[in-house]
Amino acid sequence: MRTTMVCGIAALVLLAGACSSGDRPGRNGSESASGRATVAGARDHATGLSFDPPPVRGLHGGSSCGPAYTILLSGRTAWVGGCSGILPEKPLLVTVRVGSVFYIRIAHEADGGLDFPVPEPSDRRIRLVTRHGPVAQYQARAEGTSELVAYETVFCAGIDPKLGSCAAARVTVTSR
Repeated sequence: MRTTMVCGIAALVLLAGACSSGDRPGRNGSESASGRATVAGARDHATGLSFDPPPVRGLHGGSSCGPAYTILLSGRTAWVGGCSGILPEKPLLVTVRVGSVFYIRIAHEADGGLDFPVPEPSDRRIRLVTRHGPVAQYQARAEGTSELVAYETVFCAGIDPKLGSCAAARVTVTSR
């Protein structure tokens, strides 16, 4: 079986269903935009979105070596970062349609503690809808380009050993 790691620039066309908008949740909780806790398969009444991330394909247990972030959408998977634990200088390139929902699985410890910060949208084109444990749900809201940024981290290439921020993904939102 072959596993492909994406550590530099890659393009991934992601197409998903349209959804409604709402307010952004808090940074550190397993909560929805309405502030309520979420579980896999549950529907958030404020946004109308269900939290139902696809399974992660291509990752195997038994090793501490893996990507910092795994981007999941419509049966497609892309990885950001590698065994070094450093996020690349050039973010992953992703294209989605307005209304698309996608997920990012964050590397984490067995006790649930996250190894990397939750990527935050750089503007209102992308919305962080909710986070449940190591999985964050996002929605594309408006056309244009936005970044998903890892803030206040030592894991950005080129800034070690200082604390800084870097883009994990650059997301282009299209109408088609």
